[in-house]
Amino acid sequence: MLLEVRAWLDAPDPDHAAKWYKRRKAEEHTGPLTESTMASMAQLDPKTWSSSLMSMFDFGKQQPDQKPGLLRDVGALVATDILKTVKDSNQAAHLLWMLAVSGVGTPVTAIAEVLDFYLSDQGCQHWPQIVKLAKQDSPEANAELERYFLEAHRFTSAQVCKHMAGDQEILLDIAAANRDPSVFTDPQKFSLKRPLDDYIIHGHGPRGGLGRDMFLAYGTAMLKVAARTEGLRKVPGGMGELKKVVVRGRRHYLTPNWAYVVDEPT
Repeated sequence: MLLEVRAWLDAPDPDHAAKWYKRRKAEEHTGPLTESTMASMAQLDPKTWSSSLMSMFDFGKQQPDQKPGLLRDVGALVATDILKTVKDSNQAAHLLWMLAVSGVGTPVTAIAEVLDFYLSDQGCQHWPQIVKLAKQDSPEANAELERYFLEAHRFTSAQVCKHMAGDQEILLDIAAANRDPSVFTDPQKFSLKRPLDDYIIHGHGPRGGLGRDMFLAYGTAMLKVAARTEGLRKVPGGMGELKKVVVRGRRHYLTPNWAYVVDEPT
């Protein structure tokens, strides 16, 4: 649902008919998103934070035996904070799921690019070790998987961020910064020994913090889940390709049937 809405908001497709189709698909999901968010907001318990951003979108509700202080509790904290200033529940619900829309794109794109890297000729030599680490449930193995995720993301990302300075729009080429030879020794070489703070990723900067941590947690967990899938490999031929196109200087993707241009691979 979130990606359908985001696909319309960021629609790079110059085809007006395609834009209309994306708008219609997004409109189909805004109602259910608002309704499910409002239903979860009504169950918020500020004393125990028993609801969460994940449960708002029907990804699963918190179970009684779950420990407090988990990443999924962040949604309850955000919702409660918004409800202190926004009294209209409908407006608050829109704000909540729009926050999720704004944050869902980069992690989804990152894991798709990382998996494409490791399942292709460029990075397949690392896959057996990733599979081995994924079968281990230890902090050391998870830390190593995080490094595999970060290094592949450094190689594959084409992220460009916009920054407004007064009335001027500044484009920040994050992908180029992650391959800057003045920061990364031998930037074209794959290495797991680089300082973690050198990587510029989603949530980087003075206002990052939680965004960076969530991005790393999601990327590392998804890489681990994928590596635990027996026999995972690309489909032979064109269907196994991550279809990329450049529109107005930015990388975009095609839907599986090659019908539409989208911001995130689906």
